[in-house]
Amino acid sequence: MEFSPLEEKTLPISTGDPYAHVLWHQFPPVIRGPQLNIQQLGPQPVAAARSHREGGIHLGADTEANAEARWHSSMLGFRRRLHRVRHSLVARPGRIGHSADMPEIWMPQAIKADLGDHAPCDPGFPPKAIAHITADRNATTAAPQDLVPFARLQNFFTHGGKGMAPHILWDPFTGTFAQFFPATSRSKALQDAPGGTRTNRAGEVVLQIEALFFPHCRADGRVCTRLTDTPCKGWSELNAWVRSWGVPDTWPMGRPTAFVSDRSPHVWSSRGGWYAHAHVPENNHVDPGSWPAFVQEQLGEPGRRTR
Repeated sequence: MEFSPLEEKTLPISTGDPYAHVLWHQFPPVIRGPQLNIQQLGPQPVAAARSHREGGIHLGADTEANAEARWHSSMLGFRRRLHRVRHSLVARPGRIGHSADMPEIWMPQAIKADLGDHAPCDPGFPPKAIAHITADRNATTAAPQDLVPFARLQNFFTHGGKGMAPHILWDPFTGTFAQFFPATSRSKALQDAPGGTRTNRAGEVVLQIEALFFPHCRADGRVCTRLTDTPCKGWSELNAWVRSWGVPDTWPMGRPTAFVSDRSPHVWSSRGGWYAHAHVPENNHVDPGSWPAFVQEQLGEPGRRTR
């Protein structure tokens, strides 16, 4: 089945199209309700959104013009992701609609600790991943401290710290993961000042990773000064999962090598890839200080790290 132009909002979501059907349920545009699809919205997104507010739509104080702008932004992101999925499926004939062809909204290796409170990102911006460290103790070279147990941090993010939870908590010493939000939702690990960019949402996805680490932490009798001094167990799987959501293996502001900040609102809004917390506008943190090299998968060979 051929697609009509997406701008005409006639994409046959519910008429058996294999590409659109398998993607749409994983892609939540801003004004999509439980029973809302492109055909129902038709050419009048504002009126349709108003009529579907009782179905779970929340536009807050948005004006009708803002609602229409957000609709077009959502459709732009949907078109980009649909293009990637169709290209992937054409490259692997005979697997249309197979779950392996789609990115997983929940990382398969992670403990699922869903906080609820899901909210969409802004697909008018390119996909991003944000690198954090938990930095939960102040240790020094002279006075290292034991690593905080993973279970304690997981409990923090599911209770008192849920207002600052990332998507993924990663233990680089054991390769353990916990996930608090699906990939299609924003998380809450970034400061977001009134006005300006919506830091937690500014991308088709904005996948936020908190590595369980602080400088001079001690684990298994070994003291690590930098994140890259740890075994970085599970990084290959994490890197692959983030990549599956269209986040390119690149650092637009440079790979972090020290606890220094370097922020550019223009780069942030225009380029996809990995950003250190130290690179994000409206934030004042300088982590993560370092991060492992990307892992490049080659057909038939184990992943190898690249810079």
